[in-house]
Amino acid sequence: MTDRPTASLSLLLAISALGCGTPLSADQLNSVVEAERGSLEECSDDQTRELEARIHVDASGRVLDVRASGAPRAAACVERIIGAWEFPAATAEVKATLPVTLTARPTSDLPD
Repeated sequence: MTDRPTASLSLLLAISALGCGTPLSADQLNSVVEAERGSLEECSDDQTRELEARIHVDASGRVLDVRASGAPRAAACVERIIGAWEFPAATAEVKATLPVTLTARPTSDLPD
């Protein structure tokens, strides 16, 4: 049995509230990130990639926007995956920055 690499997401670098009300806490954001990080595995290729994803989450917990910097193909995949995540509802929108490391997969594990 081969250990499959997973994406690693560090703790949030920055959080900023938008408007009045209480945004999600770092703990709430991190719990979603931790629960969902395995979904980023499909973004991995044969190289380890360091990216940064800036996310904008509305008060209902829906991701409004994701902008990832880094290798274009990996960034587009990260944007698509994180864009589908759901966060807990709050009373204010929030923007956060996530450092993302996509661990290289052996070429034999990559889709054709």
